[in-house]
Amino acid sequence: MGSFGERMQREREMRSITLEAIAESTKISTRNLRALEQEKFSQLPGGIFNKGFVRAYARFLGIDAEQAVSDFLSAQAEDQDRAMAAAAAAAAAAHPAPASAKVITMRAAAEPQEEPAPDPGASFLKALVILVFILGAGGFAFRFVESRTGRSAAAASP
Repeated sequence: MGSFGERMQREREMRSITLEAIAESTKISTRNLRALEQEKFSQLPGGIFNKGFVRAYARFLGIDAEQAVSDFLSAQAEDQDRAMAAAAAAAAAAHPAPASAKVITMRAAAEPQEEPAPDPGASFLKALVILVFILGAGGFAFRFVESRTGRSAAAASP
């Protein structure tokens, strides 16, 4: 079936449409359209703009825009995966780890991680802060209600 960029280019060429004609109609630069066809996604502005470019391009060609966006996102994800794998391979080649370190790393990743036990001192401190906050809020509420009703505790008692 071909890659995303190849399919878009093939559809355009089957209709004998130039990139310049699409650029003029969609207001997308030929540089960005060419980047889509060549799958040079890093040359695109990114974010929602890329999806908008693909939709406009597909609509101009008369093909399903949502399918084109889906194909674009798949191709972009594959491109990012290849870039990450290449970066990881380059990093590994630049700094090769001894075989024993790789085994340790793999074992550590395979073992379930235990959560550290909660610190009793930290729990006590949290409880104390909450208690002080509640007492302060209660005292504030009591004084507020007292000032609104106009009575004091001394006037209420006989």
